[in-house]
Amino acid sequence: MLNERSLTSIEEGIYILNKYSGCFSVATISHLRGKINLKKLQQSIDIIQDKYDILRCNIIKQDSNLKFKLKELETVKVILEIIDNCHNKSWEDIVIENINQPLNLSKNMLRCLLIRPESKDDEAYFITIIFHAIADGLSSVKLHYLIFQNYENIVKNKSIESRNRLDITSIYNQKFNNILGYIRAILSVIELQIRSKFYKPKKLNPDKIIPIKEREGHFLNYCLDEEITKKIIVKSKQENITVNSLLTAAILLAIADEIKIKEQEKFALYCQCYVDLRKRLDPQVSDEYLEILISSLMSFYNLKPQTNLLSLAKEVNNKTKKELEKRDFMYYSLLLKPIVKTSINNTQRFTPSVGVSNLGKINFKRNYGDFTLENICFVPNVSIYNYSLSLSISTFNNKMTINFAFSYPSFSYEKIDKIAQTMIKILTDTIDSSKNK
Repeated sequence: MLNERSLTSIEEGIYILNKYSGCFSVATISHLRGKINLKKLQQSIDIIQDKYDILRCNIIKQDSNLKFKLKELETVKVILEIIDNCHNKSWEDIVIENINQPLNLSKNMLRCLLIRPESKDDEAYFITIIFHAIADGLSSVKLHYLIFQNYENIVKNKSIESRNRLDITSIYNQKFNNILGYIRAILSVIELQIRSKFYKPKKLNPDKIIPIKEREGHFLNYCLDEEITKKIIVKSKQENITVNSLLTAAILLAIADEIKIKEQEKFALYCQCYVDLRKRLDPQVSDEYLEILISSLMSFYNLKPQTNLLSLAKEVNNKTKKELEKRDFMYYSLLLKPIVKTSINNTQRFTPSVGVSNLGKINFKRNYGDFTLENICFVPNVSIYNYSLSLSISTFNNKMTINFAFSYPSFSYEKIDKIAQTMIKILTDTIDSSKNK
């Protein structure tokens, strides 16, 4: 059994970001309906912590190296925190408060909370906040399913399957950490720098320029109804493009509208679309593996006042296909640590105009014995990025959720809400006008 290992480049890069920003984590939020037994929920968390060695680790510094160190469960046990919402705050406000509380990485890297609204006895929000270096959006969402699955087994007195413990070996390092990988990563970064100088992409202007330590990660939550969600999916199929291409094009146009393209003026935006590596590895890796197994496609788009949603979406779709075929994007994370170290005091250098992370359809069942799962979504803390907006998208129970994450007070709620409303209007106007033709 592996008791310790050094952090990889991507993990150490995120550790540095966390050190400067105070909290670089991912929150996953499940809306539950029913009566939740707190003791059984705690047991379910204990089982998960026993399954994943990484959840029983802390981070130590040893001989100038950062390492994950495996500990006994009792010394790093994650205790379920209960928040009885007596002040009737929204669940979003409570998530924001807690996602901005630094994790004690010398103890553990996960927090679990249950919000119980005062006015609704049969409703609750289960929240996990996990250090971004050990989990991406997909694996943090999967963690909820596994916890709920354990809960259901306990309720039904079913035997818990063999724990199938997952150790702290890094799959990413096993696959990519080699000379060829570093060469491809270096070439990718050089190409990105060349393209950036050529396109000179614009970014959102922050409302306030303030030090990193004074910023917080905030977000606005939008849940599209079944009708709009279905229209987006159907329209994407009709145009032979991915849903993600259509959504990415819509947010690019919304940002362009905020920047205000002058008539006949052309300018570029830089977009990062995050890609799950699990299905692109040989052999494929299960989404149960708790590790940050994502990379990003970095693309530039020239926009004009007459650019329309469908033409831009097709361009996004075509560029995405080409980038995925090249596979160079898979190696970029090998250089995250040096990139972060050289850019930490000027985050504008390495942040995109917008980042898009779309998990697609989440195929979890809804009923877990005592409760049903009404919705599930995720959002990262992006307080460090004061020139960029980040979208976290997921679809569950036929409804699409979009969380617009941003640095506050770098950006105002009014500005982000305007961009979000513009994006949704661009989508609905295009879909409805196409239907009427």
